[in-house]
Amino acid sequence: MDAAALFGIANKLFVQEEFEEALKHYTCAVTLQDCAEHRACRAAANLKLGKYGATVTDANEALRFDPKNHMALHWKGIAQFYMRDFSGSKASFEESLRVAPTAKAPRALWIRKCNAELSGSCLPLAGVTNE
Repeated sequence: MDAAALFGIANKLFVQEEFEEALKHYTCAVTLQDCAEHRACRAAANLKLGKYGATVTDANEALRFDPKNHMALHWKGIAQFYMRDFSGSKASFEESLRVAPTAKAPRALWIRKCNAELSGSCLPLAGVTNE
């Protein structure tokens, strides 16, 4: 099977929430054709499985191929957030927002969450009043 076929199967498995199997197929696709798209999707599968270090590694590799891959930045930011690297997470989301301002990924929400963690606040920072 070629990389494109494995990648297609992996995408179907991901949508069916069969993340372990999707990860295996993404890994085979990466082995045959290492590229930003395959790495970013494998990062997403790793994220769904709670493998945050692997998520960051794959996202960084995707960014090496394509520094403007906003979804690699997004997955990296989420993993960093759960690894409690709130500064790194915020930077990833801000860069994702900068390179793809119209993408539908909820980066502004994640940036707000990072700001709340960095400030020590337990309340959302935007739109909150004490009235």
